Amino acid sequence: MLSFKLIANKINTANLGEEVYVVVTTSNFQDKKIWLNVRQGKEQGIDTENCAIELSDNDKEFYRPEAVVGAYANESKITNSNDFKDWAIFKFKIGGKNTKGYADKLEKLTNKKTKLCLIIDAHNPNGIPSNHIGYEGYDGKLDHSEEPNCWLDEDGKWFELGKNKKAPWMEIALKEYNTYKTKREDESPLKEKIIDHYHKSTVLGAAHHGKETQWGDDTSWCASFINWCFNQLKDYENTNKNPKKYYNSQAYSWKHENWKNGDKSEPFYGAVAVTNFSHTGFVAGKSKTGKIVILGGNQDGAQKRSLKERICYTAIDKTAIISYAKPKGYESSESEKQLSIIDITASDNFSSTR
Repeated sequence: MLSFKLIANKINTANLGEEVYVVVTTSNFQDKKIWLNVRQGKEQGIDTENCAIELSDNDKEFYRPEAVVGAYANESKITNSNDFKDWAIFKFKIGGKNTKGYADKLEKLTNKKTKLCLIIDAHNPNGIPSNHIGYEGYDGKLDHSEEPNCWLDEDGKWFELGKNKKAPWMEIALKEYNTYKTKREDESPLKEKIIDHYHKSTVLGAAHHGKETQWGDDTSWCASFINWCFNQLKDYENTNKNPKKYYNSQAYSWKHENWKNGDKSEPFYGAVAVTNFSHTGFVAGKSKTGKIVILGGNQDGAQKRSLKERICYTAIDKTAIISYAKPKGYESSESEKQLSIIDITASDNFSSTR
């Protein structure tokens, strides 16, 4: 039987949509219930001051989660389970159906962050008068303040909520999409962008540029698009300049085993996906039918009207994807791993991609 040791580390900040745990330590309270509220801090942020913040877990939304003291002590797979006999442990993500609204409000804040606090209620769920329960302050002594069961509500002790981290290269890809989404590869100005920028950013494309063998708009450019997007960021410039493995100019250049400065990853917003039909693009979400939605160049997406490709979204069956990869050292956040549903309105058969 698989067993493990559970270790808790304190944090004072998290991003919207990330999973967090709250531990309430108690004395003489085993098997009793604890309620919790996460509330907006002293100034308006994602909600008005002191308002309860929506939480979620396993696709369920709530404002007042409940935990039983000592529940984790009954977990046979946890080798140090007895350490938690006096703990009430809450697990949730900050945000639920309101996540997008919260994100929009965070974006409008000066530093894209806000302060939150906690309300711990041990008397109501157990039918115990509040004056029969002692809530200890930060110094371990009984808290006699007006709201003794409110935590992290003091300067220097607030919990800080930040905006979801997004893979920075996706901002570049989105900008290109918004600029050229109405153009086909043989139309200006996308045609010139492919030849003079996307292709030229790659090892093989640069070697042919300006010669009779120059790569044109009809030369497959999905890998060139990926490479160019990374090259616009100082931290990821020339991330895949590997002369021994396909260079950086072909779709298979971006498989995790061929990408010199890349690592294998799970699908997340911004991961580089490579297919078994020699195509590559950025993971952007998932379709209603569970396919992986790719944002990339040299594809056709829902508007399959010609053999001339473009920059767009397209949905690809998971079984066709043979590699997910990311730049070495990049840690994807929990929110990036929660792929949003993107509506591909027409047929999303990938057979039209080159």
